[in-house]
Amino acid sequence: MMRIAILLTIGLVIISCAKPPKPKPKLPEGVYEARAKPELPEGWYEVKAGKFFIFYLPKNMKLRVPGGSPESEWGSSYSNDEMTLSAEYSSWGGEVAPDYAARQVEYKKEVTIIDGRIAKIQSWRLEDANWGHDYKYTAGLILYDAISGEKRAQMHLLSKQGNGIEIANQIFKSIQFQ
Repeated sequence: MMRIAILLTIGLVIISCAKPPKPKPKLPEGVYEARAKPELPEGWYEVKAGKFFIFYLPKNMKLRVPGGSPESEWGSSYSNDEMTLSAEYSSWGGEVAPDYAARQVEYKKEVTIIDGRIAKIQSWRLEDANWGHDYKYTAGLILYDAISGEKRAQMHLLSKQGNGIEIANQIFKSIQFQ
């Protein structure tokens, strides 16, 4: 019994002498820590977007158009038989008007953080209008600088099938800034 009391006392002394964990320094408002590198899904590959960021794509999505708009610092388009993706690092370009987006069929909006940047993801089903293509779903991503709020990058995906929205979200959330 005495031995147990001595061991408990020694244990309490050791615990009380241990240094408490060092608190993480508080980041300035609007600045977020970069997350751990996401795992590369099986059957996907890594795309290097110039010196700006990397992201993942399914292996069957191939580079179709290198280079983005004249206003972009980097841009390219990728596609397969089911979907097409355009990606740019640019502060140029606008957003879909909120009242227009809110009226779209199956409209979804998510504001989140992707690799320390504020991200707005929107998706919806395209109406049966004659758009001159077979795509039925669209998803868009705009990434903003966490401090200035300025637009930094964008991606836009068109898909023939509804599962393209899930793939778009997976692509968007794989972005890692350099």
